[in-house]
Amino acid sequence: MKKLLLVLLLGLFLSACASETIMVVTATPEIVPTATVTAPIVPTADLIGADELGFHVGDILRASPGIWPLDDVPQTGAMYAYQLLDIDAEFRGWVIVWMFDNSEQAQLPWSRLSNNLLDRPEESQLNDGRVVAKDGIDFDPPLFTDVAELRDTTMVLLSIKFTNETTAILYFDGLLSRLDL
Repeated sequence: MKKLLLVLLLGLFLSACASETIMVVTATPEIVPTATVTAPIVPTADLIGADELGFHVGDILRASPGIWPLDDVPQTGAMYAYQLLDIDAEFRGWVIVWMFDNSEQAQLPWSRLSNNLLDRPEESQLNDGRVVAKDGIDFDPPLFTDVAELRDTTMVLLSIKFTNETTAILYFDGLLSRLDL
């Protein structure tokens, strides 16, 4: 009987030791928080909001569409060019968005673009870092209205045909807002 009792006590003791070992082995590791990096918004056809002007997006390019305001503007950074078409699929303009790695990389392209817009059109102005230029002012609305602005590391150009300045600027402001600029 003593042996049986001793075997039972030994079994209980071993059982208790084994459960403690299992608890140590199955312990939950400590959770270490990690930093979240937010990426810049990549412009999409929906963010361009061409429907606000009664247009839709035609071609989408990742390079210069070859329009005159971009003469001598270096092709640095990520470029997204959206062709604007009216309901009859007629060309109405471009929305072009550049995203640069840093503000220094944006300086030369902005300098060239803004100089082109201030030098060539019949009527142009620079106001609070925004350039507004009109070409073909004998037409009402003008043949082309161009609006451009650099905000930190993003440069945006709207070059739109037969749209008055107020409509172009309101659309441009909405575009900057949709792009979180």
